[in-house]
Amino acid sequence: MTIEIKDNFQELVKGLEKATLEGNQAVIEKCNDMLNKQEEKNQKLVLELAQTKKAQEETNDYLKSLEAKMQRFNSNSSEYKETSVEMKSYISYLSAGKDGADFQVKTLRTADNTDGGYFIPTEVDREIIKKITEISAIDQLARVKTMTSKSLRQRVRTSIPSSGMVGEAQTGVSSNSKYGATQLEAKTAYVDVACTIEELNDADINFVNEINTDVAEEFARIRGAGFVNGNNSPNQVQGLYSPDAGISSIVSGNATAITFDSLIKLTGELKTGYNPIYAFNRKTLAQIRLLKDGSGAYIWQGGNLGAGIPNQINGFSYAIVPDMPDIAGGSYPVIFGDFAKGYTVGNRQGISILRDELTRKKERIIEFSFYQRYAGVVNLPEAFVKLQIAS
Repeated sequence: MTIEIKDNFQELVKGLEKATLEGNQAVIEKCNDMLNKQEEKNQKLVLELAQTKKAQEETNDYLKSLEAKMQRFNSNSSEYKETSVEMKSYISYLSAGKDGADFQVKTLRTADNTDGGYFIPTEVDREIIKKITEISAIDQLARVKTMTSKSLRQRVRTSIPSSGMVGEAQTGVSSNSKYGATQLEAKTAYVDVACTIEELNDADINFVNEINTDVAEEFARIRGAGFVNGNNSPNQVQGLYSPDAGISSIVSGNATAITFDSLIKLTGELKTGYNPIYAFNRKTLAQIRLLKDGSGAYIWQGGNLGAGIPNQINGFSYAIVPDMPDIAGGSYPVIFGDFAKGYTVGNRQGISILRDELTRKKERIIEFSFYQRYAGVVNLPEAFVKLQIAS
């Protein structure tokens, strides 16, 4: 027989008695569980009432002691003049009231450690707020090769055979294709990070993971910066703006701004067959988005991202490359080109880590050495053209 359990305590007890008589074990267990929970609440309430009563009694005892002292003192006695600050304040309050009394008010507060501030814990958010690191993701646009050794040679066809018209029984032109080569040389990005053993052991986050994440972010930043501005020195890759990259340019005709006409002229500089896009930084994009054509329409066109159509300028998509220069007299803020054909990234070795626990062991310091090896080269300069702001 099922017994309905009521919230009312008396009904609950009756339900338990009935279930006991009927031998209904399931209902008995349910009733006992509810009774146990009720008892927990009861004990909590008992303790709260006891503490409240104790506080009231202490307050009453203190007031009674003050009253007893008041009865022993009179305002002209020296004993009164030397009594405690609390007693003086209490008598002053009884005589003149809150507004006229000369007394001190002591308050426990968080602003002063000695008045209670030590009891206020400082909560620490486990999330680390981080500034944005801008990364030039050239390797997502370029041709990417895996290098199995320090260097990788790329063979480049520089010309095709020259032919000509020939008459019957005449000797034809003899010619052949010409070839050259570009060389990818792996360069090394490197950083040491030192950390005490105490920091690794006592930090409330996994500090090794945090170090790994930050170094990976920095290596991505320096890679992108090198692919744009590297000067092909022994310690740097060849970037798009390297003096020996061989990329041609046209002049905008305006010393302070990019013009719509100059962006159109860029598109006529590349051979048909390339698949070019514009590249510039976010500040340049902001200026380009303000440009209008002859009819007053903005040249920036929003795409249909859901259908896979990106935003466009003058019918061509664009990439944001943070390390490209800003608009200024003599600078080259825009590149128009086919990155997949014109620039090659070589990956020799991913991020490697050396953990050194011995070199500085007397200082209890562990050193993490990170390095990554990669290369970059402009292998087909004719696939690009730069826009120079007139100086």
